[in-house]
Amino acid sequence: MKAVAYLPIAAFLAAVPDAAPAQYDPGSGRSVITTVQTMGAKEVWDALWVFGSCYAGSERSKALKFVETEPGSVEEARTYKKLFTNSDEYCLGNVTWMSISYKYVRGAIAEGLYSKRVPVPSSLAAKPIPREKVQSIIETAICYAAQNPAEAKALIEKTTPTSKKEEQAIAALTPHFVACLPPNMPPGFQIDSTLLRFRIAEALWRLGEARQ
Repeated sequence: MKAVAYLPIAAFLAAVPDAAPAQYDPGSGRSVITTVQTMGAKEVWDALWVFGSCYAGSERSKALKFVETEPGSVEEARTYKKLFTNSDEYCLGNVTWMSISYKYVRGAIAEGLYSKRVPVPSSLAAKPIPREKVQSIIETAICYAAQNPAEAKALIEKTTPTSKKEEQAIAALTPHFVACLPPNMPPGFQIDSTLLRFRIAEALWRLGEARQ
């Protein structure tokens, strides 16, 4: 019998410790994007990654409904709750329980849309954004991915979440990503490397940079 798995809205990384953040220093204009090395069982992240790809392929309409919401918005949280609370998700395979922030669930699904080459609806298609017009992290990711498509693709296609290779790729791309952060980025900006990875994957998908 297939195990039932739930992805509850109220839980924020309950299965694993908090991610290591990136910090932006507006004074120097430099940022160090650190990688998660102690997020807990690797199996959790592998299961989430596989889940995202499976869900993007088998539940396309629901996946698109989720990613059409603004990252970090109330609508995103509400849509997540509607889609996943008390739902039987066969894409989790034999995992009987996963409790993780919806931000990462959205990210894994977005990467799945990219890897599965799911066509981008016109309402979600993105065009390159110059730095002076960037107003959010997803727009920063679009700005970065449009300017550095080969580097962005290498991160997504040649590394896995929380891996050493991901850490190295994130370190290498940091200067280019920082160059797309808005000049008025407030102090205290933080983003962990795996969430950054997922934002870049979504940016590539929205830009139509389908995995070859």
